[in-house]
Amino acid sequence: MRSGWGSIKLGDVAQVNPEQLGSRTDPSYRIEYLDIAAIEQPGVIGASQSLTFAEAPSRARRRARAGDVLVSTVRPYLRNFARVRESFSNLVASTGYAVVRPRDGIDGGFLYQHVLSDDFVEFLKPRMSGSNYPAVRGSDVEAYTFSLPPLPEQRKIAAILSSVDDAIEKTRAVIDQVRVVKRGLMQELLTRGLPGQHTRFKPTEIGETPEEWKILTLADIVTIVSGGTPSRNHPAYWDGDVPWATPTDVTGLSGRIISETASWISEAGLANSSAVLLPPNSLLMTTRATIGACAINRISMATNQGFQNLVPMQGTCVAFLYYVIQRHTRRLERLAAGSTFLEVSKRTIRSFRIPFPPLTEQRKIAAILSSVDDTIEENQMVIDRLRVLKTALMSTLLTGELRVTPVPESA
Repeated sequence: MRSGWGSIKLGDVAQVNPEQLGSRTDPSYRIEYLDIAAIEQPGVIGASQSLTFAEAPSRARRRARAGDVLVSTVRPYLRNFARVRESFSNLVASTGYAVVRPRDGIDGGFLYQHVLSDDFVEFLKPRMSGSNYPAVRGSDVEAYTFSLPPLPEQRKIAAILSSVDDAIEKTRAVIDQVRVVKRGLMQELLTRGLPGQHTRFKPTEIGETPEEWKILTLADIVTIVSGGTPSRNHPAYWDGDVPWATPTDVTGLSGRIISETASWISEAGLANSSAVLLPPNSLLMTTRATIGACAINRISMATNQGFQNLVPMQGTCVAFLYYVIQRHTRRLERLAAGSTFLEVSKRTIRSFRIPFPPLTEQRKIAAILSSVDDTIEENQMVIDRLRVLKTALMSTLLTGELRVTPVPESA
């Protein structure tokens, strides 16, 4: 143990679920309610619901206030934890949260950083119970043991780690703003074309478009290639040299380009299945369960049957096609059918109609939207680097391996 540090249980330095809203509360009493889905991602609390006690669900019981830490006790490995920043006299959280309130002499920011740590999550994992909704109890949160430095060090450590959190949050806000800009650009560019280039427009079944544009089916401009899966009963078909994508490889991407896959098949697996080797610069498009998630491959690869892949014909820009599918994903989703899972058939994909400008304009539109996506991806890389930095800092600062010198407090 580092000099001046002590090992302590969370329950000794914080109250867990200190205030409850009683069942006899006035039915007209108005609350700001945070349900179990209110924490959208670690550190981010969504909007509360303004309800009377009579309107609120029976789980609306845990009182919370500014400075409290909300710990989702359901699937804690998802890290849906956040610190309450706004002050409401009537803030109430779901019983799906443990409300952690630091006691006097404990820096709330320092305690919050411990809640975000890998050690805290790993401590809770084996204590989960229940199959459908694996959860821990408030007493499990109280039992977490960690190293506690003197208060001035707590504050300094919290300030360092919080500064990284702030940088991540500011970068995330930039991404959110750029995405708003992108939505507006897609609306304009994919319906009215390049600014100032068109003066005459025509109504079509998919909306108004420039007179010079065509409305074509996908079968007119791409070759549609289904995916497939080699038999699992033949080990020789697997772990070969052919990249083989599943929908998870695409939905997990942070950008437009797919250049690696989690699974590989052999040449024999490719030859003995309905999988097809796609040329580079094809558009991989998921059409089963998740509809319309897309990526452009930079290397040859095959996919499983969760895709209908689009290989552009001459005169079709794959990047333009990528943005058109993004723009019209909702239309695709409405065409899905199936009882076990929703799927868009190859026949439906073939007849799917899209706006189609000349190739030169396709490329210019794609270049504008790609530059916006470049900005999003660059900022996402900044966030990724900051997260790596924070993980390294947490492992040294929260354990006392790296000591900090507190700023002397003014008299």
